[in-house]
Amino acid sequence: NTGSTGISVIGNFAGDAPPAAALASLEKLLAWKLKIHHLDPRGTARLRCDASDKYARGARVTFPVVAGHRQANHTECPGNIFYPLLPTVRLEADGRPQAPIIALARATHERFSPNGDGELDETALSLSLTKKADWSVELRGAAGKRLIGYSGEGAFAEVTWPGTDADGHKYADGAYTAVVSASTSLGKATPKKVTVFID
Repeated sequence: NTGSTGISVIGNFAGDAPPAAALASLEKLLAWKLKIHHLDPRGTARLRCDASDKYARGARVTFPVVAGHRQANHTECPGNIFYPLLPTVRLEADGRPQAPIIALARATHERFSPNGDGELDETALSLSLTKKADWSVELRGAAGKRLIGYSGEGAFAEVTWPGTDADGHKYADGAYTAVVSASTSLGKATPKKVTVFID
């Protein structure tokens, strides 16, 4: 790169979240590199384009000091899951620790059928956080009533729900909401919701 440093975070973050350890390493690397060059991770820089399919050669363009590849070229990089995390990466690199973010919350099977036939009998609810945190997954019924909950600590978790309560009683067919929450001493993440269907 001319006038900049390219950092590759290995993975496909179009549909998956970057691991918390990768984010922490990236933030430390940025903090070190930008301090050497006396650059503010939250600031902007004006560069002359040399090789870009988005801007004409020689064009002067203003970028964030910590920019995503897509800001300089026509590409999805660093991926639709990773790109919205860059503001937090900038703050962390600037030495301003942030509350965790739920980078991804999803159900492996959004529609499942817990009838004991061995096919789609359960759903797996997975979550990825930007840092290690206390997390919880709470299943709620149609009226928002709490049905069952799971909790733990870490930056990644997967919870299997067989469509039953804690005593093994099956819930009726219909839509259910999984509410994912996380917190550390720095604060709480914005919860995310995932809808699953028992059918």
